[in-house]
Amino acid sequence: MNPDFVTMGRDKCFHLVSLEEKRVKKILVAKEFESELVDFLQMAKEKGLNLQYMPYKTMNRITHSKEHDGVMIETYPKHYIQVEDMLAYAKERNENPFLIVLDNVQDPHNLGAVLRTAEGAGVHGVIIPKSNAANVTQTVDKVSTGATEYVPIARVVNINNILNDLKEYGVWIVGVEVDGSKPYFNADLKLPIALVLGSEGEGMRKSIKEKCDFMVNIPMRGEITSLNVSVSAGVVMYETLRQRFFDKK
Repeated sequence: MNPDFVTMGRDKCFHLVSLEEKRVKKILVAKEFESELVDFLQMAKEKGLNLQYMPYKTMNRITHSKEHDGVMIETYPKHYIQVEDMLAYAKERNENPFLIVLDNVQDPHNLGAVLRTAEGAGVHGVIIPKSNAANVTQTVDKVSTGATEYVPIARVVNINNILNDLKEYGVWIVGVEVDGSKPYFNADLKLPIALVLGSEGEGMRKSIKEKCDFMVNIPMRGEITSLNVSVSAGVVMYETLRQRFFDKK
């Protein structure tokens, strides 16, 4: 198995070492970039982290990437959290829960893109299944540009059961599907909500749809009837953000 490397650019790596140093196993540094990384390397040395210097070409070979910007961090596995922790996080921020539930999303690029947008939109957590779905890998880290280090993620055995649990906590389950009953911008997204999106090919499973309190759609004007799952997620996430923090009505 290849090591789990985080490719985020120097600024993001700096933040990772600052905020999540317990996950840092090793820091790889290209000798050619050492003079440009003085502050970063000084901080890493002060924290007693393992630094390994090597030629740029060697780093490319080890990490199977040329997009590391001269520094990459090898990490211990991502620590997934419980859904209850996400709800507690929302409570700490004095905000209604804002969660994303992905029903069997298979493509790691889609998962990474959703996580990147979720981080920017202030989502309290993303819930994914343990089986038949993408999980957090090096590819997801890269596509998310480091959002995997900031967004709480829960991997669960059964999405249906989790939706039932969320209802018990007063969270509204909102499905995002082409056959939704109303446009997403006409829904009240200021409520405590979990936005549910289905897989790339088959969409949301019937059993999951039946758990939704209501379904919303994204109106389409072209010939193609639906958007990519990560784009759909982004559209509705930012409408939620707008309603919660920028709607002056």
